[in-house]
Amino acid sequence: MAETTGSARIEINASPSHVWAILTDLARINEISPEVYKARWNDDATGPIPGATFTGSNEIDGNKWDLSCLVLAADPGRTWTFRVPAVGDPAMVWSYAIEETATGCVVVESFDAPMLADEQFVKTKRHAGLVENIEQSLANLKYVAES
Repeated sequence: MAETTGSARIEINASPSHVWAILTDLARINEISPEVYKARWNDDATGPIPGATFTGSNEIDGNKWDLSCLVLAADPGRTWTFRVPAVGDPAMVWSYAIEETATGCVVVESFDAPMLADEQFVKTKRHAGLVENIEQSLANLKYVAES
């Protein structure tokens, strides 16, 4: 059975509100993500609110693609969740949960991607790649938030 979910966590010496602001600032996505190199709000959206959509531009090994995303949850300092693509199936849900600690916060990044059960994604080991991306994204987030 193919794995279709993944998560990782990291402790960050910064406030939950500061970390959340970095995560939801689409202009900074390239500082965090090893795969998404730019993103922009769609239509009249100007920030992270449930129902807003944005487009993320991705690149892996020279292959580029854009996907529309739908914000599912945006609770400042606590959660940031979005669905990719915004409409249609199969979809992936990406989520960040932020919990305050005595020294800052813990961030858990996770994904739920039933599409990873598809043979082409199993063959390309996409699940392992996404887990590696999460670990790198969280390390990048820590660096940016603590700088």
